[in-house]
Amino acid sequence: MLTIELAKKFFVTFELCLLTFSVYIGSAIYSAGETDVESVFQVSEASATLGLTMFVLGYGTGMFFQAHSMHVPVAILI
Repeated sequence: MLTIELAKKFFVTFELCLLTFSVYIGSAIYSAGETDVESVFQVSEASATLGLTMFVLGYGTGMFFQAHSMHVPVAILI
């Protein structure tokens, strides 16, 4: 029988895996449609690539800029 702590660990692990999967599948979908972005919005290849660039930049540096919010005491979160 699973304890509550073990169930929480499984749930958090599942959520992290789902988040990572969603981010990588989102970037793959966007990169596959870059040519459509170019033709529909009539922009250059560099401008169409800007969307993916900002997406990857936000994913890579998001926690760097939000690190101060990770120092919230645990007692407040419970």
